[in-house]
Amino acid sequence: MKTCPFCAEVIEAAATRCEHCGRDLATGSSEEAAPVFVETVWNPRVATMPSLVLPGAGQIYKGEILWGVMSFVAIAGSYLGFATRLPSLFATAQNDFYIAPGLLLHVMCITDAYMGDPDRVARRVFARAQEALQAGAAQEEAEGLRRAARRPIRP
Repeated sequence: MKTCPFCAEVIEAAATRCEHCGRDLATGSSEEAAPVFVETVWNPRVATMPSLVLPGAGQIYKGEILWGVMSFVAIAGSYLGFATRLPSLFATAQNDFYIAPGLLLHVMCITDAYMGDPDRVARRVFARAQEALQAGAAQEEAEGLRRAARRPIRP
């Protein structure tokens, strides 16, 4: 057993790389992995289930929080509007259409929870990260050119 000269952790005597800090014991370099972009993917079937019970919950699961809250408020308001008319429903049969707007909005909310592109958000984040990396590389190149322009030219 010996200690790593970089992190002072105890490692195997025959080790060529520290298992704690990941550095190569001979060169001292550490191979850092490229940044990994995790794709946040939602399942359409899983998004549909909460929307059956609570309108807008599927949209919130998908990451569309504002749209989910607005859907809940609209559909709950429509159902409450129906609930306030319950006593008059028993009086006449022509008032049956009051539940129709709430049911229609609820079905549209469930359909919206199922539909959509699960990878849309991940692709947008990945594209922004690539643009940032390219902009960073371009900025480093421009800085190198600026430094080169400031150096005196020797014959």
